[in-house]
Amino acid sequence: MSEDDLRVGDAERDKTASQLSEHFAAGRLDHDEFAERSDRALRARTRRDLDVLLSDLPALPITPQPSSSAPAPAVVSPEQLSERAEWRRSTLSTWAVFAVFFVVLWAATGGGYFWPVFPILGWGIGVAVSGIQAYSRPTDVPHGQGSNTMLPPAGNDSGEASSGNRNHS
Repeated sequence: MSEDDLRVGDAERDKTASQLSEHFAAGRLDHDEFAERSDRALRARTRRDLDVLLSDLPALPITPQPSSSAPAPAVVSPEQLSERAEWRRSTLSTWAVFAVFFVVLWAATGGGYFWPVFPILGWGIGVAVSGIQAYSRPTDVPHGQGSNTMLPPAGNDSGEASSGNRNHS
């Protein structure tokens, strides 16, 4: 019995249907052909049944799969870095300058009841909320996008790419 005559499971059927979807999105299949091939993929019993559905289509680029044993390193995009720097430069520094101004104004007018606490704390709450928003956004950026200084993906150091596409011509 050849490998092409081996029975397939749901995972292989779903993978082929997903590949057909990518080819449809790329414009290689029209709607009717995509629907027909997808239906055949979901009813396929052997590898040969699946391979014939992809045989006239080009191989899809292999996308590296993240390692399930190690989490992908968190990477901050340049846009997030500049957003955080902008927040520090504009919002935080402006609040700090005015906080000092209020304290100096309070001292210059004779001291007494420390009224600057109200504008400093009131404005400070807004500054804190915007800082939390700026720093709590997800920092994961898909590899290959953003800065060239990103960390390499975790996982296989041997340089081998996993073969995730079984197109036979």
